[in-house]
Amino acid sequence: MVPDEDDEGWTAGAGYAGNAAAAAGYAIRTWRTNNPQHAAWAARQIFDAANLAYLQANPGGSFMTKAEEKASFESAVVQSAISATQRDLESVRNARPLSELRQRARKEGQEWAAAVR
Repeated sequence: MVPDEDDEGWTAGAGYAGNAAAAAGYAIRTWRTNNPQHAAWAARQIFDAANLAYLQANPGGSFMTKAEEKASFESAVVQSAISATQRDLESVRNARPLSELRQRARKEGQEWAAAVR
């Protein structure tokens, strides 16, 4: 139900909603199938949302050039998403309590959402 970016009524919020819905779907698939590929796709959705945030903050850019891809990858918003994913993976690897991961995800997600408004 998320509009295509070419459709009337598309907003950055709709793009983030699409990434969030896809990430949740992949997370559920990971849980049900224990297939790590689905976890990788979920993480990719977070990365894509961060790229969208970068593009929103830097209008006029395009991923057609290597320079723009590099600028996006090195941006604070994309690097924070990568760091958060790495922290989450480390928590799972070290068998940290799921409640700890959930609490951090909620806190960091709220902070990130406030920052990209």
